[in-house]
Amino acid sequence: MLETCTGGGFTTIALAKYAIHVYSVEIDKSRSGDAAQNARIARLAEKITLINSDIFEVPIRSLEGSIDAALIDPDWSDSERDQ
Repeated sequence: MLETCTGGGFTTIALAKYAIHVYSVEIDKSRSGDAAQNARIARLAEKITLINSDIFEVPIRSLEGSIDAALIDPDWSDSERDQ
């Protein structure tokens, strides 16, 4: 599972309860830290890989074979890019 815009990791944690593994991308380093702490509290950290990066900079092909679904949270989408 691939998720973008991790934020505090609450959706990530919900996904990790059911997914084999969640790769979640967050551009804000402090929010990534919040998500990591919340994943540890939820005892799901081993099922989550947090990637601190701009989603447009992540080499998605490197995750090929590891993901079978993706979730993009439109509330946190990049509205400044022409995407």
